[in-house]
Amino acid sequence: MTIEAREIATEVMTLIQGNEKDKNHGFIMYGLHYGPKYGKKKSAFNYGEFMLFAMKHGKLSPDDASEVYQLTTIKIFKKADTLENLKFARTWMYQVLRNTLLDYKKKQKNMDKKKQKHMEYSLDQESDEHSKDENMGNIDYNRKEGYEDRTECIQDKLENFFDVYPDHAAALDYQMDGMDIKSIADVIGRSANATKELLSQARKKIAPSIEECLQIGVR
Repeated sequence: MTIEAREIATEVMTLIQGNEKDKNHGFIMYGLHYGPKYGKKKSAFNYGEFMLFAMKHGKLSPDDASEVYQLTTIKIFKKADTLENLKFARTWMYQVLRNTLLDYKKKQKNMDKKKQKHMEYSLDQESDEHSKDENMGNIDYNRKEGYEDRTECIQDKLENFFDVYPDHAAALDYQMDGMDIKSIADVIGRSANATKELLSQARKKIAPSIEECLQIGVR
């Protein structure tokens, strides 16, 4: 991140915190630097800084990344007055973007789970209706306990870890995506040393749970 990028963010947030006229200028400047840019040709289209971040680190489609960008924009303008030190405007905006992205991903996972459960329920019903007559008197009341396999276990543990330690999970997720310490520190609003410590704590906290999952199927 350059000094110019920090100065632009500070100028944008200064305008947004101003009067109505300043806010309008701030909105235009905000879109110019962080939003999608439309050219005369399709090839000239640019997703913009915030959308690209959501696509890369959230692994989102352009449509989903656009929604995250819009939600982030709304939050930034609504919460602009909560930013006290304009010197850290860029870091603050990225915190809003990151939190919005994390919330969006969580909602997506919950929706996917509900869809999956609905599909499984429908298929089970269809299967039960089809085989009801054939299997009369041969019903298995035993239910599986625990996790089906290691993958299911790890996924569940990671989701629980995210719920309990969102900051740790986010930093770890960024690192697994290939971000360096400096970039992660900038996004989460911590110093490089504090970010290293956060990542170290995150690995220590999640390690026992992952180890538990790796024991599935081992005798």
